[in-house]
Amino acid sequence: MTIGISRVCNSYVDERPDGVSFERFQFPVREAFAMTITKAQGQTCERLGIDLSDEPFAHGQLYTALSRATNSKFIRVFAPNKPTDKDGNVLINNVVARGLTLINLYFEIFK
Repeated sequence: MTIGISRVCNSYVDERPDGVSFERFQFPVREAFAMTITKAQGQTCERLGIDLSDEPFAHGQLYTALSRATNSKFIRVFAPNKPTDKDGNVLINNVVARGLTLINLYFEIFK
């Protein structure tokens, strides 16, 4: 996926004979942090975005990811190209240790 980011150009021209002229380019981005689900154990976040492009592969990963936020209203799940049920809820496989059976959990699509 390619996303274009517009840049802002600031030019400074020094009219003095020995002056220096330059251009500075800035990109309007906001600082953010990313970590793996395993690294997130023990962390608490006010707002949380979870990328489930690849499904969780170990027992407890989905629970760990979803339980890091202080309020479920501030969790956003990105799950592209996943099957949905008749109501539009995304189906994600939750790996459970007993026999590694898969249980389908339903998540609301966040837009």
